[in-house]
Order: sequence, then structure tokens, then C-alpha cells
Amino acid sequence: MNRVLSNISIKTSLTLFGNFSLLIIIIAFLGYRADEEGSSSLSEVDRGADQMRSVNRGQLSIANAQLFI
Repeated sequence: MNRVLSNISIKTSLTLFGNFSLLIIIIAFLGYRADEEGSSSLSEVDRGADQMRSVNRGQLSIANAQLFI
């Protein structure tokens, strides 16, 4: 292993370092995009839950009106 590392040129090591850095940047960007998409999806689910609560309140009001007639 030491022989392999000692035979690597500076150009090769910089290329490997650059590729590794690029890979880290790509993974960070994908994580950021996944976070944005997840946040958007959760806000849509929350909006749907608010609409369902409104529908349930309406149905409860109708049921109470029918019960007390």
C-alpha cells in the first residue's frame, strides 16, 4: 500500500481530490433538493388536513342539526 501511495503523482492526487470534492458537492446538493421537496410535500399534506378538518366540522354541524330537529 505504501508503494502505491508513494508512486502517485501530484497531478493524480489532485485529480482524485477534485473528483472526491465534486462527489461531496453533488451529494450535498441532492440532500438540499430532497429537503426542499419534502418540505413542500409536508405543507401540501398539512393543507389537505386543514381541508379535511373543515369538512368534518361541516358534517358534524349537519349531524347536530339533524339530531336536534
